Amino acid sequence: MGNLWNLPAGVSSTTSELFETLAQGGGTLIERIVSAGHTTPEGQWYDQARDEWVALLQGEASLEYADGEVRDLRAGDHLLIPAGMRHRVRATSVEPRCIWIAVHADLSAVTHPAPPEVLRDGALILRRQRLEHAEAIVAAVRRSIAEVGCWMPWGPGAREEANVRQFLRACEDAWVRGAAHEYAIFDADGATLLGGAGLNRIDLQNGVANLGYWVTTEATGRGVATAAAKLILSAAFEALPVHRIELIIAQNNHASLAVAAKLGAQREALLRERARVGDGSYADAWLCALLRSG
Repeated sequence: MGNLWNLPAGVSSTTSELFETLAQGGGTLIERIVSAGHTTPEGQWYDQARDEWVALLQGEASLEYADGEVRDLRAGDHLLIPAGMRHRVRATSVEPRCIWIAVHADLSAVTHPAPPEVLRDGALILRRQRLEHAEAIVAAVRRSIAEVGCWMPWGPGAREEANVRQFLRACEDAWVRGAAHEYAIFDADGATLLGGAGLNRIDLQNGVANLGYWVTTEATGRGVATAAAKLILSAAFEALPVHRIELIIAQNNHASLAVAAKLGAQREALLRERARVGDGSYADAWLCALLRSG
């Protein structure tokens, strides 16, 4: 039996960074890393073939991605670094020294129940949200800020690529954990991004999830949101042990309420100041829901 806080004799802040294999097999490597003031040399980047889940058990550290985003970590923080995501260590504390646990594996092989990564209906293609969609999302939001920025609290911030990349990394992590399944909506040939839709706040213990959707200005009035939501609902009820899917929609967001009605969702309650909207204020919102039983 080992102890993660017991370090080998001779380890100090002046020694090289320690990488210690704790377990490996079946394509998975689990290691302990001990750092004390160590950083990745300037201009060098880690670019790994496998996903890496990393947790900082002790100390403070800072990671930087190749796109300039910085993540500051304190003891207890953890994150998922997808394969091919170039990153480097900017800083690690000396006192206390940093103790990390890193798991290298194909974490895209999700063990949680999950819907397919691609959904189609002949008119639309829905693809699991990935970092490669960042530029298309930024361009779509900028074209559609009048609509998206009105109702979506994230709308104004999504005009900046760094914010969108942060969101997409969170989507990658949430998909692996089974906490959310977010999709980018494309037209039939897969060339034009028309919006986004997905399930979040997934609670399998109680069999409940939340459905959300948005579309670009040019996609409004064409049934895109309704068609995308139907694809997701069908996939969710087939793949996930959920019996109830909810939608929280601002009282005056008539377009989204119309989509919910077309899906067969029933308005169950008007909740006071439940939805945060684009200007940062809170609006009363309808709780709508669909049941597996209809």
